[in-house]
Amino acid sequence: MLNEVAELKSQLRIQAKTLDLSDVKDGNSASPYEDFLESAAALAKARLTSWGVAIPDSPPYTTELRTSEILLIKAEIIEEFGYNDGFDPEEVSTGGGEGTKVKRSRMSAEERGEIVEGFRNKAYFLLFGKQPSESPGVA
Repeated sequence: MLNEVAELKSQLRIQAKTLDLSDVKDGNSASPYEDFLESAAALAKARLTSWGVAIPDSPPYTTELRTSEILLIKAEIIEEFGYNDGFDPEEVSTGGGEGTKVKRSRMSAEERGEIVEGFRNKAYFLLFGKQPSESPGVA
C-alpha cells in the first residue's frame, strides 16, 4: 500500500456507511472498511505492476504513483459497490425516531464499466503521459 489507510480515507472522501461497511474496529484488527481499502490497494498495486510500473520497496513514493493508487482504488469501489458520488437518491424517507433516511441509487454494470475505465485511464495517463493502448490490463 502506497498510501496509509488514514490517508486513503481522507483522499477518497467516501464514508464506510455509504458502501454498507462498518468502520468500527474489533479490538486490534482493522475494520471491514479498512480491510476493503487494503484489499483494493493490493489490487491497485497489482494493476500498476502489470502496467510495468516500478514500485519502490519503501517510501518516499512519487505524487503521481500515490495519486494513481487512489484513482485505481476509487475504480475498485465503483466496480464493486456501484458507488455514485453524485447525490442521486433512490429513496428518501422522513419521520419516526430515526430522522431522515436516504438510500443512494446504485449504478448499472454498464455505467460502472464506463466510469471505472475512465479512472483507470486517468491513472495510466498520470503515470505515462499518454492514453493506454487497447492492451490487456489497461482499462
